[in-house]
Amino acid sequence: RSFSARLEAMGGLTTAVEEPQNRINPYSFSDNPAGLLADEDSSSIEESSHYDHAQDGYYGLPHSVVQRRSGLTAIMRHERTWALGLEGIYGGVNASRHDLSPSPDNERFIRDFDIMYPSTFQPTPGDNHIGASVTAPRVGITYGRKFRKKITLAGRFRYRHETESRSVPNPYELNLSSTELGLAGGALVSPRLGPLALTVAGSAGWTGNHVRGISNGPFNDDHYDWNRPQVNYNAQLGIRYKSSVRGIIDGRHRSNNGEEIAEVNWAAQYFLNPLPVNLTNPSASLLKMKWSALLSGLRRNEIATRWMVDVPKTPAHLGVQYRYYRELEWIRPNPSVLASARPLDVRRLGYQAAGGVSVDLPDGRGLVATEAQFAREGRVDYTGALPDIAVSEMSYHFGAEYRVLSWLPLRGGVALIRRDPDRRDGIPPLKGTRITGGVGYFWDFIATQVDASYSHEHVHFTPGDPSEEISRGDQATIVLRYIF
Repeated sequence: RSFSARLEAMGGLTTAVEEPQNRINPYSFSDNPAGLLADEDSSSIEESSHYDHAQDGYYGLPHSVVQRRSGLTAIMRHERTWALGLEGIYGGVNASRHDLSPSPDNERFIRDFDIMYPSTFQPTPGDNHIGASVTAPRVGITYGRKFRKKITLAGRFRYRHETESRSVPNPYELNLSSTELGLAGGALVSPRLGPLALTVAGSAGWTGNHVRGISNGPFNDDHYDWNRPQVNYNAQLGIRYKSSVRGIIDGRHRSNNGEEIAEVNWAAQYFLNPLPVNLTNPSASLLKMKWSALLSGLRRNEIATRWMVDVPKTPAHLGVQYRYYRELEWIRPNPSVLASARPLDVRRLGYQAAGGVSVDLPDGRGLVATEAQFAREGRVDYTGALPDIAVSEMSYHFGAEYRVLSWLPLRGGVALIRRDPDRRDGIPPLKGTRITGGVGYFWDFIATQVDASYSHEHVHFTPGDPSEEISRGDQATIVLRYIF
C-alpha cells in the first residue's frame, strides 16, 4: 500500500489511529486482492512520493543509504459490484559503505538487496569501499467482482524489473538484473452472526523470479541464471462487532526453491583456463558447459492480528497489533564452480507488537495519540560464519493533529527510540529521538486531499562517549489523493 503521510507526521503511529491507507481489513492489512472492492466506497487516484536518507557508524563502519519511491494508483469502483485497481511504482536504493577494518560482516552486506554476491571478494586491511545501486519499477492490475450478495472473487497481475550496479574492491565484476512476474487470486465471504459481521477471506499466488548475472572481462565471459519460483497463500478472519470493535487475524506462508545455472567461460588462451586450447572445437572446453552453481530455498510462516476498540461513551480509541514470524533461508553453492554467492543457512525468528490509544478533540478539531512499539528478531547462522545475534528495538510515539481550519490540519509528533543491534554483545543499547511534523490541505472544490510530512532522527550513546552521534536519518513524504 501507499505511504501514510498523516501518520508519519504524527510521530510514526501505526496502531492507535485507523485511516484509508491503514484500515483493518483483508486488503490493507493482508494485501488480499479480494478485499479491494470493500476497502472503500468511492473511487480514487493517488500519487505518493517518499524519500529516505540514513547514515550510521555502527561498530566503526560508516554506512549510508538513500531510498526513493514514487507511485501512482487508481481505483475505480462501480456500485459496489466490481472494482479495478491500477498501480505503477518506481523505486530506487543507493548504498555505500567504507569498512575501516576487516570484518566478517562484509560478506553479508550486499545480500540485503537479495541478489548475488561474488564469493571471490576477500576483505583486506584498509579502507574497502562497497557500493550498490538498485532501481525497481513495478506495474500491476487488480480486478475484483461480487458474485451473489456476499461473495467476492478477485485476481491480480504484477510485473517488476530490477537492475543493479555494484562497486566492490574485486576484479571480478558482476552486473545484475532481475524480473519478477506475479499472479494472485483471492476470495472473500461476508456472513453475519447477529451483531457480528464476519469476513472470511483467503488468497494464493505464484511469483516467477529470475536473476540474470553477467560478468565480462579480458579473461572471462560468464553468465549466471538464478530461477526462484515462489508460492504463497494466506487466510484472514475479520471480525466487526456493531461499530465499536474491529479486528482481523491473518496467517500466511511464503516459500521458494531455486537453482542457479552458471556458464563459466574463461578464455582458453590464458593461463587461468586449466584446459588446453582445442583448435578444432573451441567450445568443447569443459568450462564452456553449463553447471548447477547453487541451490537455494526459503520458508516463511507468519501470523498477525490487529484490533481497534472504540471505548463506549468516550472519544477514546484503543488499538493493538501483533505479528510473529519464522523464516528459514539457505544457499548451497557448488564448490566445483566459480560461485556467485557464499553459503547461507540462517534462521530468523521474531515478533513485533504495538499498542496505543487515541482521543478525538471536541467538534472534530483533531486528535491526540500515543503508542508503544516493540520488535525483536533472533538470527542463527548455521554455517558458523557469523555469530548468532538478537536484534531489538523499542520506541514510544506521541502525536497530535489539530485543524486550524476545517481544511487545514497541522500535525506533529515525537518518538523516543531504544535500539540494540545485538542484545548478546554486552554493549549498552543506543538511544535516539525522532521529530516529525506535517500539514494537510483539503480542496473541496475538486475533492482533493494533499498530505505532507517530514521527520528527522538522531541516535546517540556509545560506551566511550554518550554524546557521540552514531546515526541520523531524514524522511519526507507527500501524498495527493483525488476522490470521485
